Amino acid sequence: MHHTMFQIFCTLLTPFALLVALWTTPAYAQNPVQVMRIGATQGMDMTYIRNLRRMAADIEQATAGQVKVEILHNGQQGNEISMVKALIEGKLEGGFVSASTLSQTLPAYQLLLIPRLFVTPNQLVQFIGSRYDQKLRLRAMRKRIQVLGYGGTGFYGVTTFEGRAWPELRGATIRAPGVIAHQKNLELMGLKPSYVPAEAVPEAIQAGWLQGISSTPELLARTRVASQGKQFYSTHHLYGWMTFIVSNRWYANLSKELRQQLRETVANGLRQGFSESLRLEQKLLGDWSAGHGPQPTPVDEQALAEQLKPEVGQQLQALEKRLGLHGQLWQMWVQNNGLMVNTP
Repeated sequence: MHHTMFQIFCTLLTPFALLVALWTTPAYAQNPVQVMRIGATQGMDMTYIRNLRRMAADIEQATAGQVKVEILHNGQQGNEISMVKALIEGKLEGGFVSASTLSQTLPAYQLLLIPRLFVTPNQLVQFIGSRYDQKLRLRAMRKRIQVLGYGGTGFYGVTTFEGRAWPELRGATIRAPGVIAHQKNLELMGLKPSYVPAEAVPEAIQAGWLQGISSTPELLARTRVASQGKQFYSTHHLYGWMTFIVSNRWYANLSKELRQQLRETVANGLRQGFSESLRLEQKLLGDWSAGHGPQPTPVDEQALAEQLKPEVGQQLQALEKRLGLHGQLWQMWVQNNGLMVNTP
């Protein structure tokens, strides 16, 4: 009889024990595993891409394995434009794409392509999370995109192969990325931009019709022509912003706990990668100064800013109207370039 009563007690206790277990288990642990595929067009030799591997492990650890990350680098998911489209449609969970690509879908992100909007690392850091950044991220959400943070490939400069002084480069043919904003910025600096496929650059240099390359130190160091450069002019005419984006459809389906874990882990990982990228740039410039690459050469940055000022003023007025900022972006550009604040 005692044995029978014990069996009855255990039978009654089992549902209660299961209820307690379910009650005390973290909410996100009850959800199925969420796969997060992150597309990128460049390979693991880039600092911001290498950082993805570490960040993927951190995400899986922080979410107790509830988010599994797959990195699709080297264009496995197609080019950046196709990645953004797939992300909006919910066919891809995440991507690391350039600000220039994102601006084609979200025109407000043309702000990050304004020449010399940021000229120091500290200005970059101050922008991230600022009210200007928040306005851009809100615009992204309207297109079903969550911008979780930023990476970068460094400050752009101009590498020359003939040892010319900066004033003598006016009208020189400079290799530029196949992006209109990049090319227009070179035109504003008095240069002649030309897109040349990477494999054809050595021949163009040897033939003498390509006088320089617009690139960041990190991007240049990964080419075959870096050692041929005579001078690297630190114009800082652009920063190579990369945006870490996720599909809003996928993101919205995560539990509140998972979204918080993801945001915090990605923000920490991107900060670390951002710092590593800036440190690498300083190391490369130091090596080049020691004779192991094109000689870093300063330009008259105030004169360059004055040269860019009229066109930048018009671009910023259009963006301020779009974002409802009324002169604030112009003031930021002028102050970042050390100029006197006045109307464009």
